[in-house]
Amino acid sequence: MKKIVLLLFLCITIGTSWAQQQAQNSLYYFNPLNYNPAYAGSRDALSINAIHRIQWTGIDGAPNTTFLSIHSPINDTQLSIGADLTYDEIGISKATSAYLDVSYYVQLNDKGHRLSFGLKGGINMFDAPLSDLDATDSGDPLQYDIENKMRGNFGAGIYYYGEKHYLGLSSLTLLEASVLDNDDINALEQKRHFYLMGGYVFDINASLKLKPSGLIKAVAGSPLEFDAELAGLLYDRLWIGVGYRHDESVRGYLAANITPQLRLGYNYDYIFNDLTKYTGGTHEFMLSYDFEFDKKRFKSPRYF
Repeated sequence: MKKIVLLLFLCITIGTSWAQQQAQNSLYYFNPLNYNPAYAGSRDALSINAIHRIQWTGIDGAPNTTFLSIHSPINDTQLSIGADLTYDEIGISKATSAYLDVSYYVQLNDKGHRLSFGLKGGINMFDAPLSDLDATDSGDPLQYDIENKMRGNFGAGIYYYGEKHYLGLSSLTLLEASVLDNDDINALEQKRHFYLMGGYVFDINASLKLKPSGLIKAVAGSPLEFDAELAGLLYDRLWIGVGYRHDESVRGYLAANITPQLRLGYNYDYIFNDLTKYTGGTHEFMLSYDFEFDKKRFKSPRYF
């Protein structure tokens, strides 16, 4: 039964939104570079972040996604560079993206507030033997195999941030390229994405801070989506948070600052859509590490 459910899901998703949607993750606030190239270098260190998402456990062929990013300022300049890699597997389909990021920030005041501008460029690779699925419509794009298709694309973003706040606006896959070579088929087309994200840290007392944050996602031809989170930080060490994804799931997560440089995290999504009774939910695991260039810059924990 679970395989039938997944097949029905794939027939809908691959044909209409597989190539339209960027792979999503629930711990995005620990790795904004996947959504906004202007984030590169904002941690004032060589920063590495890895997230692995296991979606809809219990359903064969359900999505599995790995996110990897690295970014760093360039010496003592206002320039930064980075790279991000995403590997997304859904049933018979595989999608890999590899991008380079560059950013430049402007110092706005002596409080450490900065405005950063970023660009990203790279490739998206797709592979899916769609003819293996049972499609009866001769014009159905599911009849066409996608074999190692490669498409270039780019994105841009701005990112305003300080010690306890951030606000970012970005657009990815600015080139709306078709995954297939057949111009008559537009169902499998990379759609332009827009993201608006923000967050703020409130000092409650000496041992507790609260951080509300959110992400709004807009894709041409698709409903507006949003995520909202509220996290507490205890003794600058332990993050405990809850979140909500519009019309899809609720979640809880834990993250620990093992050291000022090393951070580990775990997130669980409870799904409340039509797949609820077939799945045990979604799990995410996160590991990040900052190689400090100048310890004098790290006067307080990095909240973003």
